[in-house]
Amino acid sequence: MTITSYDWQNEATMLIQAMEKVPGVWLVEKHHSNHSESIYLTFAVEMMVNTIRLAFHPAWYGKVDTIVFSQFSSRQARIRAMKQCLPRPHHGIEITYQKMVLLAFVAKANVGQGELLQIADEIRWQKALVPVTVTQTIHRLIAAGILWINPKDQRILLTQIGQAILAHYDDFAETDYKNPVWDENPQIMTTAELFVQLLT
Repeated sequence: MTITSYDWQNEATMLIQAMEKVPGVWLVEKHHSNHSESIYLTFAVEMMVNTIRLAFHPAWYGKVDTIVFSQFSSRQARIRAMKQCLPRPHHGIEITYQKMVLLAFVAKANVGQGELLQIADEIRWQKALVPVTVTQTIHRLIAAGILWINPKDQRILLTQIGQAILAHYDDFAETDYKNPVWDENPQIMTTAELFVQLLT
């Protein structure tokens, strides 16, 4: 099936609908690129998330798995390729309660003037050095496209994907329902309370 620049978005919609019918898979976030003919889809399988890029053009993009329409002969072939990209151990990133705490902290720490900053290789909050373990998690979330660093002022912020993951807190909590820690929703905590949580 040949896909043209006029109908590739319709094909993308069909692929998304097919993926949402796969048992245990749910769509966390979807957005269109402003600069290219690309659609980014973040899927969850249990507690693992991964972003897949659907693209009409075969331009290289190194951060995420990419399905280039012209490289597949049929919709079924595209669906098979997308399933191979589904989150699984060592492919994607696991969403833990501690990562949700960190996302909630980032969402609140840079409201107003902004105090969660990356300076060189260090991350500081209110001018104090953030512990190495938290810094490492922040860097993993940046690499996964969940956080980003604003080049204008070095603030660490949530990406659209990060905002969507945080908004799906209840879905992840329900998935990991046997773990009682999820009963304490970090979104209602203060930045000080969240920072204490990050250190535990």
